[in-house]
Amino acid sequence: MKKLLIIISLISLYSTTQAQYKNDAFNLSIGTSLFEGNAVTAGILSGHSVFLPPIVVSGQKCLFPSGSYWTKLISVGGSVMYDMDLYKWTTWNVTYWDKYSNIKIGGLGSYHVTPILQDYANWGEAFDKIDIYLSVYMGLDVSKYTTNYYYNNTTNLYENHTETNVNPYVGEIMGAKYYFSDNFGVFGEVGFGGNPGYFTFGITMDF
Repeated sequence: MKKLLIIISLISLYSTTQAQYKNDAFNLSIGTSLFEGNAVTAGILSGHSVFLPPIVVSGQKCLFPSGSYWTKLISVGGSVMYDMDLYKWTTWNVTYWDKYSNIKIGGLGSYHVTPILQDYANWGEAFDKIDIYLSVYMGLDVSKYTTNYYYNNTTNLYENHTETNVNPYVGEIMGAKYYFSDNFGVFGEVGFGGNPGYFTFGITMDF
């Protein structure tokens, strides 16, 4: 009887682990970010801004699909993020067009904690559709700044200045995914460094 209870407990543990995070699927997430500041804020205050919402795309897959209970919760992958802001302002008969663009390319690793919370903190079946995770991002941040100067509000270019910087970046975020079906849901993340803004959200799919 005791052996039977142990076997049932192990089966229950395994099935709970698979409920929201699938270690045999490739996850693709597409979204955007809010509250990034800098060029966005300056552009809005100028009254002549063109704002492209940041685009965030990431993909992940379980690192150890045949590993232990703890290692199956680790996923790794990559991410690409693009952000662009353009704004215009005029002072002393000089019109400025400033453009900021930013691309982040790198890898990320995540640890999915919902199964642990269900199995060891009694969170229950209500969280079967939720995947809570902690992620670390590492990669390269390529930023480009271009300014064009025009005198007397004409279209004659007086001066052009372009500056490009490439720097490494590291970021940490905490996120959660809610699945409407086995393969489709939405996600939200908070943190900075990995994503363009402090709050990132979008759709997520498993293949």
